[in-house]
Amino acid sequence: MYRNEPDEMEFVRNTMLVNQFHKIVALCGDDCPIVPLKGISLLFGIYRDDYARNIADIDFFVEEKNVPNLVEKLESIGYRFRKNHRRLNIRLAAKHKFDMVNPDPRFYDLDIHTSLINKKNFQDSDENFTDFAMSRLQTKTYNNTRIAFLNPVDEWIYLAQHYCLHFFSNDKWLHDLYLIRNNFSGSEMAELAMIAKTFHFERIVTAVNVKLKRQYDAETIKIPEPISKWRSLNFVLSYKPRNKFVHKILVVYWRFLFIDTRQARNKAYAKLFSTELNYLAETYQCSKLTAFLLIPIHLLLCSFSLLSFLLILKRFS
Repeated sequence: MYRNEPDEMEFVRNTMLVNQFHKIVALCGDDCPIVPLKGISLLFGIYRDDYARNIADIDFFVEEKNVPNLVEKLESIGYRFRKNHRRLNIRLAAKHKFDMVNPDPRFYDLDIHTSLINKKNFQDSDENFTDFAMSRLQTKTYNNTRIAFLNPVDEWIYLAQHYCLHFFSNDKWLHDLYLIRNNFSGSEMAELAMIAKTFHFERIVTAVNVKLKRQYDAETIKIPEPISKWRSLNFVLSYKPRNKFVHKILVVYWRFLFIDTRQARNKAYAKLFSTELNYLAETYQCSKLTAFLLIPIHLLLCSFSLLSFLLILKRFS
């Protein structure tokens, strides 16, 4: 079982992270409000007493329309794009996120999100979860700074998605989900089930439920119509990246396994074959001209990888 062990150096580092986030919130003001995500949000929540959580950088959400204003403000304190800023619009269109770094070691890297659903080909299945979550933020005051946070139920779903779509790769993420769930009332558990049904996160909730049950013997969240036809569930829960070829294929298609509806999965498959130049330029990290020349190779790779993926499922499910 994963345990958080308080560490003096970690406490000092996280204190600095929180202080820096306060400064960024104040810098942004009401012009481009931001919402903390992932680790930095958890430091204000379940880890606020001891900061016993390892955090690599600062993640937060900002509306896409406010990105130019945000970038200008961050550049005023020394932040720069990690990657070519000329590709920002392409990156936002493809991934809904970008990152900025500061040469001053006292400033931590920033991972900036314009959607709560960042994974390509999973975005079409969420029925606008981002707008829903942003419509019910909870504002709290810390050290005279007003900060807007995700509703805890929405945060749980967001983190559950992150945990699932990253191959269940880090036990600390499961531990976060366990601690957040421990604070839920019965009505919040029912609300979570309703949101999972409404926004098609039932497979996400189902997979995390099984993981929590195995790790912590935690109470299961009951979704209105439990999934009985998810034939790949056992494969998903037991998968270990041993075979390099299989893993490379699944890196592309893993998120498809968590899309609830057949219609959304078919739409995601079709999107994978997209020849839209912005999408290809971001996928292959190249210019639009190069992306255009790569179209035949892209379609061939997609066809081969999709066939391989379906054969893998047939073999292991």
